[in-house]
Amino acid sequence: MSNTTEEILRSALAAAGYNGRILLSPIPTGRSNHVFKVSPSGGPDFIARLSRHQDNRFEMEQAVMAVAQGAGIPVPDVMDLVPVPTGDQSVLLLSLVD
Repeated sequence: MSNTTEEILRSALAAAGYNGRILLSPIPTGRSNHVFKVSPSGGPDFIARLSRHQDNRFEMEQAVMAVAQGAGIPVPDVMDLVPVPTGDQSVLLLSLVD
């Protein structure tokens, strides 16, 4: 039986140290990633992106965002890149930009 997207995401968040009550709100956008607003109890909200494909490019995206940020282009902060404990995917955690 395969895990649901929410189960996979919760597993990765727990591996990153986010335990306790967490509200996940899907953001319907993108073909390549499942995107969620994550609202942990006692902490600030942030974005979690889980690739729909095992061949994700989050490491490359993380590097590009660092270059853009260094050039003064406003991009979200990369909080973490968490491997999914159940497979070859990863979850990209980003600061929430208003």
